[in-house]
Amino acid sequence: PARGWPSSAGDSMEEEVSGQIVAGAADMFSALFHSEAEVRAEDNAFNDVIARRLDNTSALMPKLEASLESTQRSGQACISLQQGITDAVTVANQAAAVVRTLTAELKACENSFKEEELALNGEHEAHLREAKEEYKQALVNLESEHLKRILS
Repeated sequence: PARGWPSSAGDSMEEEVSGQIVAGAADMFSALFHSEAEVRAEDNAFNDVIARRLDNTSALMPKLEASLESTQRSGQACISLQQGITDAVTVANQAAAVVRTLTAELKACENSFKEEELALNGEHEAHLREAKEEYKQALVNLESEHLKRILS
């Protein structure tokens, strides 16, 4: 008798247990084989999905690269435009400063001209008064000489 089993009854029990073990092992192997086949099928399906996605991504790459180049050109154009605006604002500010300076100089010239005009008008009026006085004096002198001649 093997492993301490009784010889006649034990042999049949041992065979039954051995049969159950073998059947269980066969079931486990079959399940394992089916599980492995299912895992392979799932892996293949997953690999197919990944391959399609890679193909789609590869097909999109030229479009993405073109879009990136376009975006870079647009960015460069925006930077150039921004620099142009900055330069224009700088020039406008400089022009405004020149206009303010010229306006101040023009006001100063106008004020100086007015002062000179007033001064000239004042001198002119003074000369006119002097000329009037001289004229009156000359008339008085002429009248006086004329009267002297008449009286003499």
